[in-house]
Amino acid sequence: MMKEEDLYKPVKEAFEKKHPKISLEITAKKIPDNIKSILDDDALAIINKEGSRPDLMGWANDISSKKIVIVEIKINPPTLTDIYQVKRYAEVFSARYTFLVSVKKISEEHQRFLSKKPHILSYSAGYHNISLLSYSVEENELYSDEKHPSHYLYNHVKKEIS
Repeated sequence: MMKEEDLYKPVKEAFEKKHPKISLEITAKKIPDNIKSILDDDALAIINKEGSRPDLMGWANDISSKKIVIVEIKINPPTLTDIYQVKRYAEVFSARYTFLVSVKKISEEHQRFLSKKPHILSYSAGYHNISLLSYSVEENELYSDEKHPSHYLYNHVKKEIS
C-alpha cells in the first residue's frame, strides 16, 4: 500500500520538471538549512514547537527572491481539513505559492462547496491562493482540474513560475 512519503520524491521531480523556476526540498521530517535561511525566526520557532512541517518547501526563481513555495501531498481526495492544514503552513511561512497535491481528485461535494466559497482557498488577506492539483503516479505528472475553481488560479500562478 502506498504511503504519502512514497510520493515526496516523485512529486518533487514532477513539479521541478513542469516548473523549472521552482526548486523544492523534502521537508516533512526536517527543514534543511538552505530553506531555513529564507524563513523568519518566529515561523521556524512555532513550527519546531508544534512539530509539523509541509511535505515539500522551496522557492521560485532563485533563493534570494524569498518567494516561498509550499507543497502538501495527500493520497486520498483533499478534504477541508487538508486545505486548512496547507493554509496554515502558507500563513506561517508567508508563502508566495501554495499547492495541495492529491493522487485522488477532490470529491464532487467538495468541488461544489469550494466553488460557492472560493475564499477558503485564499490566504494572506486574500492576496494569495492555494492551488489544488492532482498527481498521476503512472504518468508522474501534475494536473489541474479544469472544472475546479482553483484551475483559474493555478493558470495565473503558472504564468509567474514558468
